Amino acid sequence: MRKSVYIAGLASLFCVTLSSFPGETLGQGKVQDRLSRCFDLQQQFQEAVRAEPPSPSVTEAEKKARLGIARCDSGAYFSGIDLLEQAIRALGQEPKSAG
Repeated sequence: MRKSVYIAGLASLFCVTLSSFPGETLGQGKVQDRLSRCFDLQQQFQEAVRAEPPSPSVTEAEKKARLGIARCDSGAYFSGIDLLEQAIRALGQEPKSAG
């Protein structure tokens, strides 16, 4: 009995670790896709921000990007991707599609 509870607890922890939002479980391939998208968007943002002179709008975009990166790092991939895309758009550019 104790062993099955332990295994169930590990399985539950694994599902929570791979979740982007409550109730959504991502498989390993999906997690890799989301991580890759987060990384791509972070690179796009860095390229976009280098082309911009310092300004309040750049500062706001940087705040969104930092929050997006933190969300991606914590496993909230959809939220992180959305924030990174917003940050890129705030700089007047359109995020490049995944692929």
